[in-house]
Amino acid sequence: MTLWTSILAFFGCNSNNNTSKSNTENGKVEMMNPNDILMSISTIESTLPGTNEQPKDSLDLEILEDDWRQFEFINTKYKNSIDKEIDSINMIIENESVDLGENMTAFKNLHVRKLIPNPLDEGIAIEDLKNAFSSFQTGSLSFDQYGRVINGIYFDISGFHLYGLTNNSKVTALGFYGLSSWENLETFKNEMKAFMDKYNVVLVNWRSMMVIDSNGIDDYLKPNE
Repeated sequence: MTLWTSILAFFGCNSNNNTSKSNTENGKVEMMNPNDILMSISTIESTLPGTNEQPKDSLDLEILEDDWRQFEFINTKYKNSIDKEIDSINMIIENESVDLGENMTAFKNLHVRKLIPNPLDEGIAIEDLKNAFSSFQTGSLSFDQYGRVINGIYFDISGFHLYGLTNNSKVTALGFYGLSSWENLETFKNEMKAFMDKYNVVLVNWRSMMVIDSNGIDDYLKPNE
């Protein structure tokens, strides 16, 4: 069970003071105190997009639903909302952290982000996004447990993996997921800087509470030395 599944069950479907867990050894259901539940991350987006049961294919990017919009592009007009969300995440980290040892941290609570439902404002046309980069392939987006994301989209841009949602041929949410190679790093960085400046977006890593503008791309995207 992923964290998102647990959160939905805990906050949306359970009004009791205790929640249950099954004991597979004796078949009994035992009650546990919700105060004993620890979260693996400090923040999560408030909503997930819908999914369907269409079969996945080789052009799908499959992500955990817990990773949805954790590292995303956001219009600079939402600066105040970004700051407020980061302040709330920081309060969780300062007040709700549990040191598990071996450089591992868990959280007694987490911040559910709700202030930026439309991170790209009115959206960016897919064709404009495509024209911003010299290497551009598209596919579909899937959640590991829930299936293919409705109106989800996956972009492979010079080996860097982005994903998002579309509406009427516009990208309305755009997340950064990772990369398969550093080979085209300089090309990607230069084109990404131009893209960020043209569309007035910053890259926000909510888990790290980092806001990266186009001037910070060089320092952020570099191979481990």
